[in-house]
Amino acid sequence: MSRLAILAIASIGAWAQGRVLGAITVADPAARRLSLQTDQGELYAVSVLNDAKLQRIAPGQTDLTKAEPIEITTLAKGDRVLARGQQDPAAKTLLAAQIIVIPKQSLESRDAARQREWKANALAGIVKSTAPLTIQSKGNAVWTLDTAAVTSIHQYADDSSQFAKARVAQLADLQPGDQLKVLGPRDAEAKSINASEIVFGRFTTIGGEIKSLDASNQTLTVYDLSTKKNITVQVSREARMTRLAGSPGGGSPGFGPRGPAPNGPQGAGPRGPGMGVGGPDPSILLDRLPPAKFSDLQSGDAVVLTVGRSAASKPVALSLVAGLDFLLRAPAQQASQMIANWNMDGGLQ
Repeated sequence: MSRLAILAIASIGAWAQGRVLGAITVADPAARRLSLQTDQGELYAVSVLNDAKLQRIAPGQTDLTKAEPIEITTLAKGDRVLARGQQDPAAKTLLAAQIIVIPKQSLESRDAARQREWKANALAGIVKSTAPLTIQSKGNAVWTLDTAAVTSIHQYADDSSQFAKARVAQLADLQPGDQLKVLGPRDAEAKSINASEIVFGRFTTIGGEIKSLDASNQTLTVYDLSTKKNITVQVSREARMTRLAGSPGGGSPGFGPRGPAPNGPQGAGPRGPGMGVGGPDPSILLDRLPPAKFSDLQSGDAVVLTVGRSAASKPVALSLVAGLDFLLRAPAQQASQMIANWNMDGGLQ
């Protein structure tokens, strides 16, 4: 179809200059058509004009003078696209005169680098106060955050620990008890941080024994060691689940031999990676152990879960490590410390 014919059709409907930002779900370069899903979940059918301007930019780049011209044949599923042209919002269609794309591979490389930076350099803790902003990290150290130079604050969704679903937030949104991670230069002696980026979530941590499972609804009933009560938890489809190898699962709290929980060197014996003094490091367990499925869980398993909220009545598990049978046999104070370690690092990605 010629440009004149397309413009003639455009003049019939409720078209206006507009833009659509989203990810390519279907790319048909031969037909010069794209399907874009916006961040709000809307699906747009995009027709690319023959003389449309197509450019590629790097993630974070805003200067189009540095953009690289590309051919439509390079567009692929997963690419991030800004399409500009004649838009019909009601019909969810757009005739694109300009396409600006960030390739999926570039986004993945950026995200991987950012994730490495957060894992290597971020400090995790629980918000103790908001004025001044202080957090308690592992070892009960209390840090004061200088927020004068903060450039980015995000809050995780109540039912997701994926950063992609986090929203832009303000310092005023923080509350005592929030799980928080912060990037920025630290003064270890003064226990202060010049915060540059902050991400936080309103999550809690549960440690205990699985009492029953409902596979059809993907829910667990867990005996919570802290409250001494059973709690029913919905396991999210996106939950990060792992299982400690070599642990058969463990019995009821208060039964079996009492004694100290394992605290040998990391990676020693059947304890596997992440078992250090003061209990396991949850981030190491989640990253190094092989993924588990809901069907791998069984009644009697000792688990630690990072739990968020959902629109439903049940809390939703965002991460889960099973096979921690020693947790049920540990003295109460030591078990509480292990769970506290999770609370400071296990829920945030």
